[in-house]
Amino acid sequence: MKLDLSLFDKNSKQIISKTYSFLKKELKKKSLSPAHKIDHYERVFNLAMRIIKKEKRRADPLIVGVAALLHDIGELRSFKSKMKHVDISVKIARKVLRELNFPSNKVKDVIYAIETHSFTKGHIKPKTFEAQVLQDADRLDALGAIGLARCLMPAGVWDRALYNPKDPFAKKRKLNDIKYTIDHFFTKLLKLPSLMNTKTGRKIARRRVKILKEFLKELRKELKECGI
Repeated sequence: MKLDLSLFDKNSKQIISKTYSFLKKELKKKSLSPAHKIDHYERVFNLAMRIIKKEKRRADPLIVGVAALLHDIGELRSFKSKMKHVDISVKIARKVLRELNFPSNKVKDVIYAIETHSFTKGHIKPKTFEAQVLQDADRLDALGAIGLARCLMPAGVWDRALYNPKDPFAKKRKLNDIKYTIDHFFTKLLKLPSLMNTKTGRKIARRRVKILKEFLKELRKELKECGI
């Protein structure tokens, strides 16, 4: 998959290329969640560039691009790593930016975008447009056909059941997306369209979330056919 570099000048392209090379090497060293391999970073990067192009507000693509390539670099295979991955990603990002001699006046904004992108630590409304773009792009990758696949992929790794057999859609129990994959739709995924920061993000999210809702609709039918 090629990164969309159409918004970058020659010097910025070199920085993105070096960051991307570091990312690929770093990911090869780790035991990764199947939903957070290199393809996730590539999609988030390109979605972010798409949002910048569509929106009328000015954004610095270098800040957004580097943040997109480093935003989840602290993510590992275990479920527990999700709660700590932002802090680890920030630590790694600071080190990489120093090694790349990244423009000092832009470091703070890259770090801020990474710090505020995650839903797991609680929704944060970013103050900078660059951080808003990254947050939207990352959350769009959790929606639609790709988002559905990414939601299901880690279930086997984490030994997480698809649903609670006694109450699949949590009508009489508390949601628990640590134990049940379908619960994650209600604790996070279905909420994302209303949390988008940009007009472009909202438009794409509304289309993509329909796929998740259709999946849940069919799941209800099939479970009913099975007497569940």
